[in-house]
Amino acid sequence: MLRISRRGFTSLQFCWNQYKFYDLVAASKAQTPDKKPEYLTFDTVSSPEERKLRFEEVFGENKTNVSSRRDLSHRDEVKVIGGVRVPRKPIEPDNCCMSGCINCVWESFREDLKEWRTQTKQASHSLIAQGDAIKYKWPAGFDPPPKNLPRKYISEELRASNVETTEDPDAEDLPISIRVFAELEKKMKNKHKKLTNKQKTEGEMHYSRLEKEQWTQDRAGM
Repeated sequence: MLRISRRGFTSLQFCWNQYKFYDLVAASKAQTPDKKPEYLTFDTVSSPEERKLRFEEVFGENKTNVSSRRDLSHRDEVKVIGGVRVPRKPIEPDNCCMSGCINCVWESFREDLKEWRTQTKQASHSLIAQGDAIKYKWPAGFDPPPKNLPRKYISEELRASNVETTEDPDAEDLPISIRVFAELEKKMKNKHKKLTNKQKTEGEMHYSRLEKEQWTQDRAGM
């Protein structure tokens, strides 16, 4: 008698665990080490030191502490001498582009220097006006006193240190080329101001004329 063996062609024997596939996937993930994602972007924010070095490479060393621009000048450093408010002597600018700017640093320096000379001269006259009843003297720790100020009106500390006096407040120590350039800048600034005022006036006149024409048209249509 011929016996036919029963071969297991059914897949039931392989499906004894219906979650076998998911177990294999989980095991595969457990064996694979996690990799950090690679970013295609990079940080462009540099440190303050790096920005400073880059700035100096492009524009040169920062000299704001010795600049004479109006916003960085010594106008805020004031000393009351003999009842007169005297600002510190302004520093010559080193950042002029010589391109004829409307607000030139040399023009600002010239204005600051003029104010310093005026106030220094007034303070000197105020000290001299005391006569022998000296109550106020030129202080130490400030700009040197002017040449025309007698020594008795200078503080003992300055006289003991033999500090050099500053130039005569009436003197004009600007180079002739800079003076001419500053005068040219001043004329250009005044010309620009007049042109702006003229355009403003013409605009107001044009607007008034339009208002008058509109009022006439409204009256005619009534």
